[in-house]
Amino acid sequence: MIVLYSSLKRYLPDLDATPREVCDVFTLTGFMLDKLIEINYLGRSDYLIDLEVRQNRADSLGVIGLARELSSYYNIPLNMPGPFNVNYPDNLNNLPINIKAKSDVKRVKAIKLSNIQIKASPEWLKEYLTLYNIKSINNLVDLTNFVMIETGIPSHAFDLNLTKEDLTWEINNKETTFTTLSGEVVKLKGGELVISDGETPLSLSMVGGRDVAINNETKDVILEMGIYNNGLIRRNSRDLKIITEACTRLEKYLDTESIDYAFEMLVSLIIDECSATISSNIFDEYITKPKINEILVDLDKLQRVAGIDIEYHESIDYLTRLGFNILETNLANILVKSPSFRTDIELEEDVFEEVIRLKGFNNLDTSKLDVNIVKDITPIHLNVIEV
Repeated sequence: MIVLYSSLKRYLPDLDATPREVCDVFTLTGFMLDKLIEINYLGRSDYLIDLEVRQNRADSLGVIGLARELSSYYNIPLNMPGPFNVNYPDNLNNLPINIKAKSDVKRVKAIKLSNIQIKASPEWLKEYLTLYNIKSINNLVDLTNFVMIETGIPSHAFDLNLTKEDLTWEINNKETTFTTLSGEVVKLKGGELVISDGETPLSLSMVGGRDVAINNETKDVILEMGIYNNGLIRRNSRDLKIITEACTRLEKYLDTESIDYAFEMLVSLIIDECSATISSNIFDEYITKPKINEILVDLDKLQRVAGIDIEYHESIDYLTRLGFNILETNLANILVKSPSFRTDIELEEDVFEEVIRLKGFNNLDTSKLDVNIVKDITPIHLNVIEV
């Protein structure tokens, strides 16, 4: 995951740490730094931070998630855009969407937008997407990619001049060919999660199709966001040899609750930037809601695991900053509820890790380690290359 330093500042106006200091904090809190690059963005000096996000941290595959981490560490406000004040008219038609693959679809949210003015994107958006190696297409498509980068939630738009409103989410059961947005022709053999018109696949779950792509003549679209069985998405991606920015997110345990914010942001931007109007009720089929874990945490045991003193109030403060709800406190035991976006939190030990990493792994007493440090066997020529 790459992120602009100025993007983090956009969500964290009180952030006064330098780009290098921010990188050090990410490293200390469990994110591996690949590289820090000084660049020129919109005519100003900026920094691109390239991080290796762990497989289980789907919440950090968007700028907002990474800004949230810094907000927790520095204990500064997270300046989230919104409320977006989208005006949804009453008594509009319902979309005739059909979710057949209910065991592999967790949630789909969709809406029809009309009177769209397709044009080239503003320069700031074109330049922003270039940083992520995403080619600018037009204002609507570019906004879907922008919101994915910001929130971590992918979306698709279907041109209603090229298809009907009654889209179907289903498992493909026949051999056929499919042409992606980039023009790549892939062979479907069955077992792929697709969005179809009831007969022909129009889109794969992780990449759109060329036959219904947004173009300069587009006026009406169905905009959708979905979260699916991530294991199936990963298998489909590997079998078809398709890796996209959307795929790298959809194959993780994304938070279904986060769709609401991302959807509102995207609809608001399209209304503002594309002069669109809303012409249907919101479709929202929520099949699998997230399991929000309530975990009993022994704060005495936490200190024994950490090997250092961590005051009870300090642990509670760290967890509160990270979005945990403290449900009960009883001496050294507390009952916490994990935030929905932290789909990786399941055990007491997971909560221990959260407290310890915010305390700082660098503050742990390594003299108490009862294991030998592994000898550095890195070949000297690799160290030279790194320098």
